[in-house]
Amino acid sequence: MKRYRIQLHLLSPLHIGTGEELTPTDYIIRTPGGNQQRPILYALDIPKLLGQMSDADRQSFNEAASSNNPAHLRRWLHERVDVRQYARWYAYVNRELYERYRDGLQSAKSELAIHPIIRTSLSSQPYIPGSTVKGAIRTAVLQYLLNSQEGEAEKIAQNKAYQNSRNFTLGEAAILGHLTRPEKQDRSSRQKEKAEIRADPFRAVYISDLFYNQPDTPAGPAQSAKPTASLFTIVNKVNLFSLESGNIAAPRRKAPLGIHMFYEMTFSALNGREIIAQGTLTIKDELSSTDTRRAKNWNFEHCVSRSISAADILKSCQQFYSKRLKEEAELTSKIPNASRAYSQLQQMANSLNHNHEALIRLGRFSHVECVTLEPPLRRARGGKSRTMTPGPLPMGWAILRLDLME
Repeated sequence: MKRYRIQLHLLSPLHIGTGEELTPTDYIIRTPGGNQQRPILYALDIPKLLGQMSDADRQSFNEAASSNNPAHLRRWLHERVDVRQYARWYAYVNRELYERYRDGLQSAKSELAIHPIIRTSLSSQPYIPGSTVKGAIRTAVLQYLLNSQEGEAEKIAQNKAYQNSRNFTLGEAAILGHLTRPEKQDRSSRQKEKAEIRADPFRAVYISDLFYNQPDTPAGPAQSAKPTASLFTIVNKVNLFSLESGNIAAPRRKAPLGIHMFYEMTFSALNGREIIAQGTLTIKDELSSTDTRRAKNWNFEHCVSRSISAADILKSCQQFYSKRLKEEAELTSKIPNASRAYSQLQQMANSLNHNHEALIRLGRFSHVECVTLEPPLRRARGGKSRTMTPGPLPMGWAILRLDLME
């Protein structure tokens, strides 16, 4: 068994969410240092707030909540809540959201829903799920193995059973080598291939959740008298750019009044910040070397169908995601000022230590090319637009670093 320290150095903003949406009754936005300072969003612990209200506060809260105008409740929360006591977490917000929020205190025409990043349930600490990292690595390894088997991609693409299987399960099993046929079947029935998930080589790869390394960040607002700590996330607007014109794309269908796409995301190297998430990667290589040929009802020589090493992971990610970065830079050439960000990303990618580091892409807005295999196995043609955060900056690019632990 080998253990590695795994680090992700964020090159561009990252959003990994839960599907949750927060409305203006779930948060408040203030400028602790005055209107000239960067505004901060405070996500409220509503159950705690309701449980600790005085009788007078509860009466005024109920009056605001029962009003036909939602702005009344927004104002009540904004004016009355002590963020030092009732904020679960907090993040910077961009100026556009702040201005819309202020307008919404008077007239609740805007939805102002925001999408937060994933956090732990008790401490509200942001993190990157290990499953997210493992999924990105798996895609790259699958493509790497396909490239080493001439004609295999075309063979799999022509097999209707592989293509129609749920989530491409049989196709992946064919690539990774854990495809098998039942040993005993009725003569009248057709023998069908199946994926033996117990022999999937990624069973030997374990990735912990990765937590952001922010040693200079003081305690959160619930413990701090002055909740103006150094933050590393911001709630920002994302825009959809047309690849054909380079302009912000019009919505495909008429959207309800006031709906905008606001997502919480990390800062990154493109913002001039060093943001690192760290965890552990464990490879149980004994599963790929233990002899199981004498085991009953087992069609493989070892516990898993093949070995996957740290070197395989780095080489696969570097080949797969470097190619995707180059392709996307060409696709977005018509978007004003986008070339600046891609040029910076390319420079950082070119300076990697390939013995320990590789390029990778994670999270929301990674786009179809980075989450699927190359043609002919990629059926989707790819969109005619790209979603980017102000700058404009692409999202989700990072450096994956692996260091063997003693």
